[in-house]
Amino acid sequence: MTTDQTRIKKIKCFVVDSETETALQNIPFNQHNIDADIEIGDVAAAITYLKENRSPDILLIDITKSKFPTSGLDLLADVCEPGVEVIAIGERNEVGVFRDLMNAGVRDYFVKPLPVQQITKCLDVIMAAGEKQDISNLFHKSGKVIAVVGAVGGIGVSTMVANLGWALSEKKLKRVTLIDMDYHLGTLSDYLNIESTGNISQLFDSPERIDDVLIERFMTHISDNFMVLASQIPLDSSVNYKTEATDAIINVLSSKFHYVIADIPRNFGSTMTLDILKRADLVIVVTDYSIAGLKSTNKILDLLQSFISIGQQIMIVTNKNGCHSKGEISKSQFEERLPQPIDVEINFDKNESMQSLTDGVPVISTGSAELAVGLTKVMNQILGVSTTTNDKAPSGLMNLLFKN
Repeated sequence: MTTDQTRIKKIKCFVVDSETETALQNIPFNQHNIDADIEIGDVAAAITYLKENRSPDILLIDITKSKFPTSGLDLLADVCEPGVEVIAIGERNEVGVFRDLMNAGVRDYFVKPLPVQQITKCLDVIMAAGEKQDISNLFHKSGKVIAVVGAVGGIGVSTMVANLGWALSEKKLKRVTLIDMDYHLGTLSDYLNIESTGNISQLFDSPERIDDVLIERFMTHISDNFMVLASQIPLDSSVNYKTEATDAIINVLSSKFHYVIADIPRNFGSTMTLDILKRADLVIVVTDYSIAGLKSTNKILDLLQSFISIGQQIMIVTNKNGCHSKGEISKSQFEERLPQPIDVEINFDKNESMQSLTDGVPVISTGSAELAVGLTKVMNQILGVSTTTNDKAPSGLMNLLFKN
């Protein structure tokens, strides 16, 4: 197991004056296993930088020019990766400012002229293993875990997962990782035109060995913001699964990504499937307007209700609407037999789904096809955004949970 003490961490500093820049340059960061990058800029400059670049381990922000520091931190936290340590510096020596910054999740606040020794001591605490803050705040919130499962076979779960991952990372600049839980016949990598990694079933053998370094070995990097955990093992091979592994993997990933999206196979007798469903903040049930889809959707909803999971949200999406000219139930008839309404409807697109699989290009990147439009609605529901006045707005709880 690796520790934070053995890894070089990166600090990015944004300061508004040359005097502060010089003071920081005199700190021997390299002696503390820290790689430092210092530039002139304020909170707005930091937000612009983080929209286009990976977050550092430590962020030092000069709030001298901010009239309302915590308002700027709200925007900053929205573009930061989960778990970034933030140090603030400024000129206001007020208890109220300090308290507000601490409540927002800032590790410490220092008043100019910079107390170099105190900043160095703060960095030592951050670098020490086991000293990460374990409270929930703007900068130490866990990423959201989303499980996507199909009520019927071939309903487009992998299509949805691949497209949501691409759109959230490329269009919304969120850090996203996908997990293909079908280790035998999963197609998630095909939708993204990537090669599956090695046999990631090894991750489930020894939960005590799981950390960010080990998981990184099995990740396929599509971009700095977008990664996939997928592999295909021989059909006659089995996974030596230990239930503790799910918690370990999710804990690591949710500490580094805004969204962890799992492609769940329809194998509800699997402990692995049930463990992921129990850990999910949001479960998306993808179904169609068939009798089989209705029955299976209700069975899945009953299963989810049996979990003691406070705050878990459920979204129902109907896909491939209009695929069959006969035999489909109307939306009103479908909802009459469900305990909750349908959240998003996606019309059947006879060309784009298969073409995107062939090309390995997410259909949502085009934005024009009916499938892309429907998938964008699902993404906006996750983000708590309503795109048109006709769309049903997300519920209050959904909006609160997924406003970031």
